[in-house]
Amino acid sequence: MVWHKDFNSVIEPAHNASGKESEDISEGEIAAILQEVDRSKSYLSKFIHINFDWDKKYLSQYLQTDLSEEERRAYFEYDWDEVSDLIPDITYISQRQCKATTSLHSFKSAFGTTEMTPGQRYYFEIKCVKGSNFKIGICLSGARTEPDMAFCDKDQGWGYYSNGQTRHNSKGTGEQYGETFKGKDTIGVYVDLVSGCLFFSKNGRVYGDAF
Repeated sequence: MVWHKDFNSVIEPAHNASGKESEDISEGEIAAILQEVDRSKSYLSKFIHINFDWDKKYLSQYLQTDLSEEERRAYFEYDWDEVSDLIPDITYISQRQCKATTSLHSFKSAFGTTEMTPGQRYYFEIKCVKGSNFKIGICLSGARTEPDMAFCDKDQGWGYYSNGQTRHNSKGTGEQYGETFKGKDTIGVYVDLVSGCLFFSKNGRVYGDAF
């Protein structure tokens, strides 16, 4: 589940995040590295990878999921026809994009269709295709009744804000967390309902507990 603010921002549930290595490390990346914890492959393999659609029943009136074919094609950086034979579900993936239709009316929310069960571990990804000012995370079902605001403004939502902070029960304050992110970044969401924690990754780099 995710909200985004900017006009023409686009997001989509993603399939895979890939880490990037760079010889130049920014101050923000250094801070993020210091915040990382040891997440063993054994532990991460216990998370159920889920794909979901956007729940149109609870979609903000300022968000759009039924993009035209021309709009969907425009947001892919690769040649559509060239990869269509390599990725059988490319059309399905493109149809799962969600776009903000206005920069007005503050924050908006879109909710996934998958409900999570206590005693399980879940993982999903959100690809920030275009734009900035995103909050990505999870919420209780009650948050869906107010889709025209950020899902984590109140106490039923927990999110990772693109300015490099957490958000829970607040519109403007949170703890420093991870790095900033924007369009073209992929955010992974790890929901551990066994140990009772929530943490995130950016482009494959896994951070410590956010909540």
